[in-house]
Amino acid sequence: MSKIYLVTQGSYSDYRIVGAFSTEENASKVVEALHTGNSWDDADVEVYDLDSVQVKEGHRNYRVWMKENGDSEVMRGNGVDDEQPSEYFVNSRYVFNETPRTYLRINRYVQSEEAAVKIANELRVRWLAEKPWPVLTPFQQAPYGLALPEGKE
Repeated sequence: MSKIYLVTQGSYSDYRIVGAFSTEENASKVVEALHTGNSWDDADVEVYDLDSVQVKEGHRNYRVWMKENGDSEVMRGNGVDDEQPSEYFVNSRYVFNETPRTYLRINRYVQSEEAAVKIANELRVRWLAEKPWPVLTPFQQAPYGLALPEGKE
């Protein structure tokens, strides 16, 4: 798979892409030229696979937050850490506006919100059949650790 080398600089609202390069060598030359000695403003090389996200026609990105009892909230993926399909447990209070609790969170490119919820529920049921629901501290994350059932994407 082909790679792209991005030179980035700054952080938070000041974060920016300085340039895109076909080789790490060319990107590294720019990083060296931009070196300031200030860790918050030094440039870095970020490496990405080209065409790493493949989306089927008619599919959209959905993020599902599911409780142990199967209650769920669905959001359209916002592009921040939603590029690749993923599943993990996270302790948060923001989704259901409740006290912090552990949720199963998945990101998927599927045809509908219902399809995304179905996948999350299948993962929830598989998990509960094998082990207890995890208890995480606030804002802690943990990988799901079970592969998605074949043919479910």
